Amino acid sequence: YELILPDGTVKKGSLDGAGKVREDDIDVGEATILLEGLHLARWEPQTANVGDEVEMFARGVGLPEGGNVDFDVYVEGLEGEPLTSAQTTLSDGVARASFTYEYDENHEGTTPRLIFHAKAGDYFARSSSPLTIGDRVRGRFQRRDGSNAGIVHYTMKLSDGTERHGASDNDGRFEEEGLPLGKILVKPRFGGWIEQG
Repeated sequence: YELILPDGTVKKGSLDGAGKVREDDIDVGEATILLEGLHLARWEPQTANVGDEVEMFARGVGLPEGGNVDFDVYVEGLEGEPLTSAQTTLSDGVARASFTYEYDENHEGTTPRLIFHAKAGDYFARSSSPLTIGDRVRGRFQRRDGSNAGIVHYTMKLSDGTERHGASDNDGRFEEEGLPLGKILVKPRFGGWIEQG
């Protein structure tokens, strides 16, 4: 087992003959006990845009250093066939793998929520919370002669049918993140619709 004390100190040990944890010299407070297996599976960060690299982590307690850990990524609620899989090994008791979500037209108009399963032998852990994927759009408004357009107010029509309003910076640049995946139409206050993909 691993005993994580309130101050973050980690003590390792084995259960006694009665199946109990026995530790001396521990301050009063809440502690966490992790038994042999995979624990604390999580994404870092928990929100990302299409094309961003994120990390998957799982803690291995009582498992052999260098042992294999498999990660399978799923759309939350659709845990049949994984979107992708990765294999890594335990290093200092932690398994870590990178993941990059690439645009999938099947998810157009949504902000998919992804989970992962980590497996090592008979042990299994599910990510504690989902990774939410959004889309991003960046651009710059310019005059016909290519000069700076200054601050421009705009409307965006998003792929899920909603609209978002905003304003560019002093150089005419704008950026929006966390958008539903898919095509986006941008319209400056004085002008026509421009398709962004």
